[in-house]
Amino acid sequence: MKKLYFLMLIGILPLITKAQTPSKRWKYLYSDSIKNEKTYIDTATIQKSDGADGHLDIVVIWIRRLSKPNPQGEYAQQDDVKIFVDVLNRQFEVKSELERYNGNSTQHVVNSLQWIDVPPESNGEIILNYCKNFLKSNP
Repeated sequence: MKKLYFLMLIGILPLITKAQTPSKRWKYLYSDSIKNEKTYIDTATIQKSDGADGHLDIVVIWIRRLSKPNPQGEYAQQDDVKIFVDVLNRQFEVKSELERYNGNSTQHVVNSLQWIDVPPESNGEIILNYCKNFLKSNP
């Protein structure tokens, strides 16, 4: 009987895990326990750009922040953010953001903010280092 329960658990576990994580294109980057968020990067759309706003050799990425889990452990709020990352100058600029709650779009913000410095030992530095590695492997 224990073997039957174990086999059922093994069969169900991948379905539970799949329902709670983004697709394979979204790679996990970090968690923020204070904000109760998980952040992922879209590996399908990351690209190198020759420049923008006077910055050269930038990386264009989409990140996804999942926050506010409901009682079932599913993430109800999702923010998709397009960011330009200047690896050389350690800066980034948010270009657009789409907020969703329970799968419904609630707000689409188009930003053209100023370039912001990436502080050391921050979540922004995790994104910056990911972009550095992307440039190394895609010269």
